[in-house]
Amino acid sequence: MALIVDRNEWRELSLHIGRVYWRSSIPHRDPIDFSTSNIADWARAQRGNWSAVIDNDEGIHLVVDAIRSFPILYTRSTSDWLISSSANPLLEAVPECSLDQKAAAEFRHSGFVLGTDTLIRDVRTVTAGQAITLHHNGDVTGQTHSPFIFDDRIEVPIPEFFENFHRTLLDTFGRLIDDACGRQLLIPLSGGADSRLILALLRELDAPNVLTFTYGVPNSREASISRQVAAGIDFPWLFVPINPSTMAKRWKQPKTASFLQSAWSGNALPHIQDWFAITELVRTEQIDFDAIVLPGHTVVGNQHDAQAIDPHVSLDYRGMTRLLSRHHLSLQGHPEIGELSAYSRTKIVDFLRAHWPNADPEMKPHVVAAFNIAERQAKYISNSVRTYEHCGLSWALPMEELPVWELWLRGPSPIHDEARTHYVRYANEQYAKWSGDSLGYFDAPAQRLPSGPVHLVRTALQSIGALDWANAMYRATVELKHPMGYEALVGDMSRPALARRLFTGRSILGVYADLFLTNSWVPSASFLP
Repeated sequence: MALIVDRNEWRELSLHIGRVYWRSSIPHRDPIDFSTSNIADWARAQRGNWSAVIDNDEGIHLVVDAIRSFPILYTRSTSDWLISSSANPLLEAVPECSLDQKAAAEFRHSGFVLGTDTLIRDVRTVTAGQAITLHHNGDVTGQTHSPFIFDDRIEVPIPEFFENFHRTLLDTFGRLIDDACGRQLLIPLSGGADSRLILALLRELDAPNVLTFTYGVPNSREASISRQVAAGIDFPWLFVPINPSTMAKRWKQPKTASFLQSAWSGNALPHIQDWFAITELVRTEQIDFDAIVLPGHTVVGNQHDAQAIDPHVSLDYRGMTRLLSRHHLSLQGHPEIGELSAYSRTKIVDFLRAHWPNADPEMKPHVVAAFNIAERQAKYISNSVRTYEHCGLSWALPMEELPVWELWLRGPSPIHDEARTHYVRYANEQYAKWSGDSLGYFDAPAQRLPSGPVHLVRTALQSIGALDWANAMYRATVELKHPMGYEALVGDMSRPALARRLFTGRSILGVYADLFLTNSWVPSASFLP
């Protein structure tokens, strides 16, 4: 028997596939109903951002979309399976739950828990693009309905690919505009390519009721560029100024604990980047109460590290484990933990065996992207939408819907570079088509230095083993006075205490992870068992 412990969050529907409990980012978006008994086929036919629990003769099927828009957690309690889309209802239903110490140790370094594990002992999660079946005889099986790596690549000329990519985006955004029925589309606007591409697509489709906003410390370069981007394409723009002192006071209010309890997904740090700006816009009634937020999340740009991109660099499982660990488990300044911890190393190697069985050098960038999508993107980045839900808003991620997702991941090899060169050029062209201009991008001060001298300095530091130290010092300096005010969200920690942690190699997310695990992120608030 299965019991959905947060049943009020799901819509119950009777479909051909069985009794379906459905969650969608836009509440009235119904699942596509057709006659099939194949769960993977059913999942691949759905559109939008969703999760489903399906009850039929085969068993209970727990299905999340390609990006795990809504997490599904499950655990066994005596003879019943308990199922939830968030952690808190499970903790309330199973008061004897305890913290998984191995998972917590990994979480400190990554901000999420790899694989199907969660921070709660004996509680599992469905990973991105997966369907788990809880059979009536007690067996548990799983299958992938939306893979991250494709053998049948679309090797066509770059211009032809982007013509197809553009048509797919227009179809996806067109469906969203139809489903919005005139509701306000709220665009968090940064100085980058993704959000300005969203604006260009909305302008091309003549979308009504669009509002853009940017937040940060006053007079920031990102705010200046974002204002110009919105003005250039003739959409209204709001700026939410961030004062770290004001933000720190609001963070310490008791109601913040309620936000964090609803925002964590069982195995990832709550994503709080939009928290202050969204709550401020709602509090001051500057946005419609039923707005749909469209953050610039995209499947584009999940490659990293030159060794992964270069097909001539040979890496075995051990080398790839080191590479993935350095990128994803570095929050405490010890990226080697992914190799040294058997708990983490085993899960990384299992992923490589499943997605890179032949260790083909040409597939390295696609494996790196797949790991990033399945882990950090699906568990931490996508989790940012919990902020919108907590504030009573809807949301949609059209640039991560399945048709866009699969087309990009199957695209020709040259588009999959670390700098997103071809994609950025395409985004610039689409924006300039409606604005008549291609504006510059927001970037960090170090990125604006000439590439030649930067390369020489990096090479010199690397030759004496000081590159990691220099990167850590630079990051610490930025994070102590961040343009988004992140340094204000450290609970009761003093500024000298924060500085000590940052200058010894930890990142601000590493500090957040420690505070979360010790129930001290918000003073006098408890989240974990």
